[in-house]
Amino acid sequence: MDDYDVSAAASLRTLLENQSQRLRWVADALPGHGCLEGFVPTAGEWSGLAREAHDELVRRLMSQLASARASLDLAIAHSDHAFATLAGRA
Repeated sequence: MDDYDVSAAASLRTLLENQSQRLRWVADALPGHGCLEGFVPTAGEWSGLAREAHDELVRRLMSQLASARASLDLAIAHSDHAFATLAGRA
């Protein structure tokens, strides 16, 4: 590997490490593992259609948050794998 390749690989490793750290920061900011207390408004004394609408919206929000978290976790894993692969070649 010539000096240019080593320098490019080092720069890419740094960028991948930074990306992984930033993705972790975003993932850590998401409410996780079903713990949304204080994040999602409660239905309170609602009943009937209002309660059903609220519960459905909360269910969809939780599903979207779980999907976002899974995507972030996958992106972190891929960044870490790419970083490790480059570290092994330098």
